[in-house]
Amino acid sequence: MEKITISPLADRNEQLGEIYDYLDQLKEALSDIVYDMDEEDEEETEDLDTLTAALEQIDDALDAIADVIE
Repeated sequence: MEKITISPLADRNEQLGEIYDYLDQLKEALSDIVYDMDEEDEEETEDLDTLTAALEQIDDALDAIADVIE
């Protein structure tokens, strides 16, 4: 994953759009890890629950940012 950089000269909506894109990439990467963990090891239920909760929070953040951009 690349370093996160937000265009300092962009307007607020463009900056929020960039953050939205980075969060979406992070969500996809985390989702892949959760999927792999779910298939591999049933003993990591607590860790899996914690990461699933983090995915839900990222989804909430994406929704909030999308609402502000619109």
